[in-house]
Amino acid sequence: MKHYDKLHTKIMDKLKVEPNLDESGITIFIKNNGAVIFKGKVKSYPEKYIAEEVAKKIENIKVVVNQLEVDLTATYKRSDAYIVQSAMNALRWNIFVTAEDIKVTVENGHLILTGEVEYYFQKERAKKAVSYITGITNITNNIIVTSNTPPANIKEDFIKEFERNARIYTNNIEADVNINAATLQARGRNLNEAEEAKIAAWFTPVVTTVNDLLTIGL
Repeated sequence: MKHYDKLHTKIMDKLKVEPNLDESGITIFIKNNGAVIFKGKVKSYPEKYIAEEVAKKIENIKVVVNQLEVDLTATYKRSDAYIVQSAMNALRWNIFVTAEDIKVTVENGHLILTGEVEYYFQKERAKKAVSYITGITNITNNIIVTSNTPPANIKEDFIKEFERNARIYTNNIEADVNINAATLQARGRNLNEAEEAKIAAWFTPVVTTVNDLLTIGL
């Protein structure tokens, strides 16, 4: 029990020092399988995102279940039409995606992305582009990745991109790719490092599937 108490305190201490997050409405539950569950309310979608990212950087947390509800204050509320227009502008300004390939719909602040892109990293870039728009309560990313034709030197290209993109100790992680499917093995020091490895794999243009065999812990 002491271990969980210390972990709870550590998470709360990290949340308290985040300048763009009010942690007062957040309740943390810790399970014995290494899962952390966030419940409660925050005032904006970015706060929900920040809380999850903070937890991922703490060692031995294996899963973060983010059930925080975004309860917009009057300051942050915007019309659905405003959010749609802002999202389309954000996509047009993003060099990684073609805005014409993506459709944005919003219902009561819930933003939904649909459409098709060639690579998975474009799908993630599209979501990131709209994540900090004022007035959003949630984001659903239903964009479809269509690429299925690997280049001749797929493995070599993937390894180079993975090592260049990964903000981790890459000697801890083994990566391989076969017909657009990347496989990651070994151990990450924390959930954030494991997430960085997966992001690095996903952001490699040739990859459309990631097989995650990573474990967490020293």
